[in-house]
Amino acid sequence: MDISNIDIDKSISKNTLCYYNSMNNFWRSFYVYFILIFILSFSILLYSVFYKTNTEHNIFYPTAIIVLLVIFLFYVLIRKWTEKKLTIIYTPYALKINKKILLDFAKENLYTVSRSGENNFIRIDTSNSKHHFFFLLDKEVRFCTLSSVDTESGHIYFPSLLTHWMVNSRLKRYFKNKKI
Repeated sequence: MDISNIDIDKSISKNTLCYYNSMNNFWRSFYVYFILIFILSFSILLYSVFYKTNTEHNIFYPTAIIVLLVIFLFYVLIRKWTEKKLTIIYTPYALKINKKILLDFAKENLYTVSRSGENNFIRIDTSNSKHHFFFLLDKEVRFCTLSSVDTESGHIYFPSLLTHWMVNSRLKRYFKNKKI
């Protein structure tokens, strides 16, 4: 995904990360959905075959494993569908102070600030292929997190499973404890 293709005003108004989606990005997303739905279907099929062929009553552990796998895959699918939704953090500060605090947060955590040109948009990249997109407003910060895997033809974005929650709680604490 090319960072210059992000529509900042539309992202803020729709509360979701909006950018020009080329056919390559469409097929990469389709590929991720296809893999997840295939594994989910295969797990359910495997369980039904195992349940019908096993006449003994010792099916607790296979059932538990497959049920946990199905729950996990549903969570991954839900995260993939909602990964571009912006999380809102309310702050008592104006836009410029929010930007300064966010840049301090990135510096303290040794994150790379990839883009900070506009007044109300910052992209921060971590060393483990996580990309945080921040939209700054008066008294609030909106963000989303994407995880990427590099391929020969570009990036494939997988959903971040826990990072968005960790960043949300760390940022809330950071803004709360920061005295300006």
